[in-house]
Amino acid sequence: MNVGRRRNAAVLGSLSLLCSLVFATWTPQTSGVTADLHGVCFPESTEVGYVAGGNAQINNGVVLKTTDGGGTWVTKTSGSLNGLNAVYFKDNSTGFAVGLGGLVLKTTSGGDTWTTVSVPTSVALNSVQFPENGDVGFIVGKPEGDGFRVLKTTDGGDNWTALTFPYPAANATVAGGFATNDIGVAVGTRGMGVRTLDGTNFEYIGLNTIGDMYAVAFKPGDKTKAYAVGTESFPSVGVVRYSPAADTATVWQDCGAPSATVYLGLSLCRRGNAAYIVGMGGVIGKTTGGTVFLLSPSGLLSTFYGVCFPTGESTGYVVGEGGLILKTTDGGGTVPGVAEGKVPATSRAGIRVVSNPSRLGIALRSDAYVPVTVFDASGRALMSRAATKGLNFLPVRKAGAYFVKAGAQVARVVVTD
Repeated sequence: MNVGRRRNAAVLGSLSLLCSLVFATWTPQTSGVTADLHGVCFPESTEVGYVAGGNAQINNGVVLKTTDGGGTWVTKTSGSLNGLNAVYFKDNSTGFAVGLGGLVLKTTSGGDTWTTVSVPTSVALNSVQFPENGDVGFIVGKPEGDGFRVLKTTDGGDNWTALTFPYPAANATVAGGFATNDIGVAVGTRGMGVRTLDGTNFEYIGLNTIGDMYAVAFKPGDKTKAYAVGTESFPSVGVVRYSPAADTATVWQDCGAPSATVYLGLSLCRRGNAAYIVGMGGVIGKTTGGTVFLLSPSGLLSTFYGVCFPTGESTGYVVGEGGLILKTTDGGGTVPGVAEGKVPATSRAGIRVVSNPSRLGIALRSDAYVPVTVFDASGRALMSRAATKGLNFLPVRKAGAYFVKAGAQVARVVVTD
């Protein structure tokens, strides 16, 4: 959306004020690149970490490294023209990055040099993990059509073999998550979910969705607790599934989560019970150990692809489109009550629409800090944000009729170009 600088000075000023006052728990880092960043990994602590990404003709095969907790990021030469979808380091030195066209890269020098590893596939590879940080590792990718694609190594990543599935796969695998060398789950298109209990053979599990699933992860050191995320195509809403017994249960539970159309990444903390999910529209969701995720405000409308909380619940990183890297040192905070099916806990504050119709977005004046949700005319939730006391502006991309809800209050607003 292109807007004139002068006519929107007040609008942009209000938006900047909102971000600085309410969303200070997530701080942007300077990445130095403009490519989309898809994966993030901090293998040993919150100080040394790696990010991977890349898109067509913009910094393909991007790898970034920090040694000071995100204060500075240094570009490492991957030597690849293919974009990277995921990165995993067993320690601060040995790591892998995977991406388009069956690309697998390995480094033993902390990212200074990379070598290409031959694998028996040319499909897009979306996840890589060494669950016990030893010689056994797994890569999961998405075949061009329907099908099953899981690669396994038993020699530290020098050689990979394709695992087979005993039944015709009507849907396609997309990504995987593994708790141990034996126990793991792969998810994919149209609600595909499969599980292995021996590291080789897979069986179907029920994710209670026909949507496309994009990520799955276990709590480190816990073979039972796992989440999976994705999107339902109709209605267009994000999907979050949870299993408190992933090594035994074959059916996963639905989770309440902040409004989003697509969830693309998740992370479970090594210490504590927190889990984080990220996706489109700048949404970051947080749970402290259950099935309801609350909004952890980012202050942005960008698409987030990856999230990593490497140790406890305090320090974490989010990566996304256009070279975006965010960091929190206080767990990201949460806005009470902004979960699907939940009424905002702070409902006594008055919310008033400043102008109606309004241009380019919705201007609100609030009596207090309160969560608000914006719906389109069909009732689809578009965004959840925290309104601070005073004037707030919620940018809307398209002209039309919208509804703003804060607690029991609902206001209809018309937005024009």
